[in-house]
Amino acid sequence: MIIRGPGGQWVRQVTLGWLLYDLTGSSLLLGALNGLRAIPFLFIGPVAGVLADRVDRKRVVGAVAVSVGLGGNEN
Repeated sequence: MIIRGPGGQWVRQVTLGWLLYDLTGSSLLLGALNGLRAIPFLFIGPVAGVLADRVDRKRVVGAVAVSVGLGGNEN
């Protein structure tokens, strides 16, 4: 059974952290894992925000809907 969507992403994030800590016992590695997962948001977020402000909102909503429909929400 595959859990998809935001709920599945959170389950995976918690499970990865739990597994890493269980295997290594290192809170430093656990923090590094969570920090590394945030890096794409630091670079993509500002660019996406500027583009969303400059492009017509209907086009943004349409592009997001098509992306999600095509499976673009997968990690």
